[in-house]
Formats: sequence, structure tokens, C-alpha cells
Amino acid sequence: MLLNYFKIAWRNLLNNKVYSLINIFGLALGMAVTIMICLWIQDEINFNRSFQNHDQIAQVFQSQTLNGEVGTGPAIPRPLEFLFRESYNSNFDKLAMSSWTNSKYLKYGETNISKTGNYIQEEGLEIFEPKILKGDKNGLDEINSIMISESTAKALFGNNDPLGKILKVNSVDDMLITAVYEDFPLNTSLYDVHFLMPWEHYINSQEWIKYARDQWGNNSFQLFVKIPEDLSMETVTANILDSKKKANEEAINFDTKIFLLPMADWHLRSNFENGVQTGGRIENVWLFGIIGAFVLFLACINFMNLSTARSEKRALEVGIRKAIGSSKAQLIKQFLSESLVVTMISFIVSLGLALLFLSTFNELASKEITFPWSSPEFWIYSLVFIIITALLAGGYPALYLSSFRLGKSFKGNI
Repeated sequence: MLLNYFKIAWRNLLNNKVYSLINIFGLALGMAVTIMICLWIQDEINFNRSFQNHDQIAQVFQSQTLNGEVGTGPAIPRPLEFLFRESYNSNFDKLAMSSWTNSKYLKYGETNISKTGNYIQEEGLEIFEPKILKGDKNGLDEINSIMISESTAKALFGNNDPLGKILKVNSVDDMLITAVYEDFPLNTSLYDVHFLMPWEHYINSQEWIKYARDQWGNNSFQLFVKIPEDLSMETVTANILDSKKKANEEAINFDTKIFLLPMADWHLRSNFENGVQTGGRIENVWLFGIIGAFVLFLACINFMNLSTARSEKRALEVGIRKAIGSSKAQLIKQFLSESLVVTMISFIVSLGLALLFLSTFNELASKEITFPWSSPEFWIYSLVFIIITALLAGGYPALYLSSFRLGKSFKGNI
């Protein structure tokens, strides 16, 4: 019986080619927009999840009160590192001080390029675990060493081996290339880190950084941590909340609070107002999710309108089917099967449209989105997407057309 429904549905599509094409491409356009928005949302939700231990990684933040207003951010003083290592060491598996991501000129021979990167402590390599393509995974052991990304190596050396070469950084420092690592993905907070240099070199390069060792008021640094598996972010935050107050009396005046911001929140929930976490790009995720659902709903309404507009042409068919004993439930199944066939064809067309515009979409959104063809979840979600769309688009027309009364159907009085 089910196969018969689909045969009739296919025959109806072929007998009404113009109507079918309008329905298919109208629905496909709405589905293509929704698919691309869903891929963007998935990319946003999975931001920073490519790091193996992302649920254990956090950045140290602090909140301070000044003139009745609470300011919150990742800028921390250098002495906090030593306090954590000496008095709170059991709360952390790894600690890594870091500079801010800054641009520097890298020169080799006649090639001179500008790239962004960080000075970072060696433990930072164990926290973020960059994928080493060439060289030493402990490439920051030497004070004059530098690790560069694959794209940076390509820009400077082409296909030649960069290991052991000397880079001139900002026309001042000679740095030995000890490793080449795979570029961090665009959907990570480290996407623009194209080189890594030793923290000790940073300290020795400028006098003010040396003096900052004892300056609690100099909030010029970043501190990344990895917590043990048996501790939660909430537990560690509770332990370190008043750590700065205990070590520095001035912190009491500013009601300073130290806490951890999990890596999962760096991109989506990094906004704070008056000391309270208020969201961030997660609001855009919700907004685009609503837009995607609305676009799909409009496409379904268009499908409904076209289906109900042809009701007079289907009235006689409904009357004959009821006359020979078809029940309302059987008619509903028939019309829903037609909707399902149209939706399946529309989905295939929508995939083609999405693929056609994906590169342009990636450029506009600064993404590297690809279709997860090999993912079973993708096909399961696609099947659910098709079924839901078919029910939304075909539900009302099926109920409407199957409700025609036998007598009025034959008389054409609809």
C-alpha cells in the first residue's frame, strides 16, 4: 500500500510538471538557506572543541569594582602565576602565562611578512597541544627558539624545509625555527596564532616585564590553565575566588574576584556586565536559529498555498476515491506521501544549492564550513529534517483536501 502511495505521488508530479517545479524549487531554496544556517550554528557551537581536553582548559579572569562599577576581563597581574604555583598548585594540572596575540614582522632572506602570535610558557604547549608537523614538540625549550604555523612556513620558505633556519623577528631578534605546527582551525580562539616564542625571551626583551613580577596592579598578561580531571571549573573557581585579596591588600579595596572562564565560553559567552556573565555570540546563534526556522516555515507556507490553490483540480479525485471506499485516513496518507516525495527531491536540490554557494558563504562568515558527508549524525539529522519539513508543508493540505464532502466534490461546489 505504501509503495502504491509513492507511485501515485510520482505520477501526479509528472502530470503537473510546472506546478511540481515551482513547489520543488521554492521549497529547496528555503531548505538550502536553513541548511547553511544550521551548518553555521554547528560550527559556532563546536568552537574550540577541536582541542582534545577542551573541557579542562580555562582562562583566568578577574572582576574589580571601581567607582561602583564592576569591570571583568582576562587581563591579570604577573604575580598571580607565582601565587597559584605556590599556594593553589593542587587545583591545576598545567599553568601557562602568555602575552597578548600581537603582530610581528618575520624575515628570512628577502621575504618579509607580518604574522600574529604569542609569547607563551612551555606548559602552554601541553595545554593546547598544537599538532607538530615537523621538528620538536618541546620547541620552546631554548630562549631564542620559535615555532611557526604551516601557513607561515609556506609563506616564508615555500616547499623548502624551515627547520634550523634563523628568522629575524621585527628586525631585532634572531630566532631559531625548532618546529612547524598545523594551523589552528578557524573555529578556535587560537586561529590567528601563527607563531609561538618562549616566555623567557619575552621577559628578557623588556625591562618592565621583569619589574612586573611583583606588581599586583599591572594587569598586562594572560594566564591559561588546565585543571585535573577530578575537579570541576566551579570547584577551582570557588577555591581561587579570593586568592588575590589574600595576597594583596589593595585587592580588597577593589573587591577583586579571580575566576576561571572555561574554553567553551571563550567564544560564545564572553560578555560580562557589572560582574555578571551576560552571554555573547550565543545570542547570534539563537537569532540565526530563529531566522532559519522562519525561512523554512515561509517555504512550507508557500507549499501549502500552492497545494490548496489546486484544490478544485483535486476535488474530483477526492470524490472518486471516497466513492470507491477510500477513508479519510487513506487520503491523508496519500497527500502526505506526495509531500514527502516533493520534500525529498527538494532536499537533494537544496544540497546542490548549498554546495554551490558554500565557498561564498565561508568568505562572508570567515568560516571553513564543510559538509560532514561521512558523519552518521548528519544523515540522521537530514532524515529528521526531511520528515519534519514534509509534515509542516503537507500537513494542512492533506487535512484540507481529504475533508472534501463526497457530494460537493462531484458537483464541483468547493
